[in-house]
Amino acid sequence: MPRPTKERAVGMMPPWARFKPAGIPIDELEDEIITVEEMEALRLADLDGLDQDQASQCMDISKPTFCRVLMQARQKVARALWQAKCLQVEGGNFRLEKGCSRGRSLWKCASCGNQWIGRCARGRCGGENRCPVCGGEEISLDTKA
Repeated sequence: MPRPTKERAVGMMPPWARFKPAGIPIDELEDEIITVEEMEALRLADLDGLDQDQASQCMDISKPTFCRVLMQARQKVARALWQAKCLQVEGGNFRLEKGCSRGRSLWKCASCGNQWIGRCARGRCGGENRCPVCGGEEISLDTKA
């Protein structure tokens, strides 16, 4: 019996649920189902330009798993483009990580009051450990933003 699939961390939901070729009525198109975590892998690797180590940490999965998810997502997108299918985001095994939109968080320095958009607040993604202005280590997430 295979091990259950671990939930993948997702920073944001895709902005659309269906994407179709222009000029073809939707009822004439075949669907290509892509999961939310496959969309997240595409966003992190191809849109945000993270390397596979960083992206796998953001999704809280191993690098080989991230590579597999990314490869499946790219195949589905290519199939939808070349075979004129409707790309539909549906399902998956994920958890939405709030406060981590596009892998960034708003930080504030207790020493100098500086605020900046920095690396993701989740420890897996590295986070921030110093203020870029004064070098202070008393930093926190700005929850009033």
